[in-house]
Order: sequence, then C-alpha cells, then structure tokens
Amino acid sequence: MPWRNSDRVLLEAAGRSVRAAIVRRAVLDAERQTARQDALTGLLNRRAFDEDLAQHWAAGTPFTLAGMDLDGFKALNDTEGHTQGDKILRLFGQGLMSEVDHRGQIYRLGGDEFVLLLPGEWDEEAVYEITDIAILNARQGTVSSIGTSVGMAQRAEAESAGGVVELADARMYEAKRRRKALRVKPD
Repeated sequence: MPWRNSDRVLLEAAGRSVRAAIVRRAVLDAERQTARQDALTGLLNRRAFDEDLAQHWAAGTPFTLAGMDLDGFKALNDTEGHTQGDKILRLFGQGLMSEVDHRGQIYRLGGDEFVLLLPGEWDEEAVYEITDIAILNARQGTVSSIGTSVGMAQRAEAESAGGVVELADARMYEAKRRRKALRVKPD
C-alpha cells in the first residue's frame, strides 16, 4: 500500500523532531563537558571534582584521593612569567594524564592545585610514582626548581566526602612544611 501524502508529512515531521532532540542532547552534553573541564589544562575542574566525589561517596566503594600542589610555582611565575607558568601547569597535567590513563580521574582545582581520584585503595608509592613522573615532565619546560607536595587519604579514613578532602589537604600541607624545613639551612 503506497504512503499517503499526509502520512509522509507526519513521518517527516516526526523525523525532524527526533533529529532536533538528538542535536539538542548533543549540545547539552557538550556544554556539560565544557562546564566540567579546566580551560587551561584540559583536565577536569573543581565542579567535576565536587560532582564525582559525591558520586563516589554515595556509591560506597573504596577510593583514594591524592591532593597536590606545585612547590616553587609562585617563584617560577615571578621569574619566568605567567605564560611559562601556564605551560608548566599543562605539562604537569599531561604527565598526570599519561600515568593515570583510565585508572582514575585527574582534576585541576585552580592555580597549581591538582587532585587524583582513584578507585580502590592505592598505596603511597604508586601515587608518588605518578606524581614524580608528572613533575619530571613539567621540569622539561623550565629552568626553575619545582616539585610537588602530595597528601593522600582514603574513603575508609573519614566520615564524609568532605572529611576525606580535609585529611588529604592537611597531609599535603604537612608534606609541604617538611619539604620547606629540609631546605632551611641552620645559622
């Protein structure tokens, strides 16, 4: 039985509606991804971290959080300029991405602060290996002395997602204090 003209018109209208819905969904997905991405490094941003951490916490599965920032980054910006500082942030982020691959998520929270959100319980050596390689990658782009301070915490160590972040942050700042104390020369 041949299609009636009115049926064909109706089918074409339905096709246009479906196509418009698919395009609209693709645009919304792209905008959501852009809203979750750090423009400088291409890594996930703080918004993505907050959302993903809440999901991991709600799922109840074990995870390891490693917070880090770059030591010597302010001096690098002051001596080599912010363009060079941006390059170092990108190099550090690329180093993290190459080492973490699909085993976890990497976020730039802002400035020179980064976070790894890793499924399961990771030991310090494995995380330090990742950050050591990333900092070596970043050092390729500068003559300044830079390093990284890392603080880790696991889900099991805290009562809330915020508690895990606070614990990792406190450990990172303790590592930074220890590194500075080692550089101070006695009179």
